[in-house]
Amino acid sequence: MLKAIKSDQKTIATAGTAVALVATKTDARGLQIKALAGNTGAVYIGQSGVTAATGVELSPGQTYDVGDFLGTTADLDPFVDLNQIYVDTATNGNKVCLTWWDNVPG
Repeated sequence: MLKAIKSDQKTIATAGTAVALVATKTDARGLQIKALAGNTGAVYIGQSGVTAATGVELSPGQTYDVGDFLGTTADLDPFVDLNQIYVDTATNGNKVCLTWWDNVPG
């Protein structure tokens, strides 16, 4: 199978409100999440209901490899569902950029 790189950005409108990275089931491999350098506070990555106390903290400009979080290699197998990963923020309007590999039949 060939792999295609995908990317997206997610704005967390309200601090203290965890939101899924994507709205619907999205299988991914090799996921990286980056807190945008222009953010004015930390973002927190984790499961549903993630908070500053429970999440992986990313400072502005910091990147996190979710393969490390899952205890697997960067080429995740099986897929991870982006809809099951949540992000919260310390400051309204902070953003994250996500990049992942997607299998393409071929």
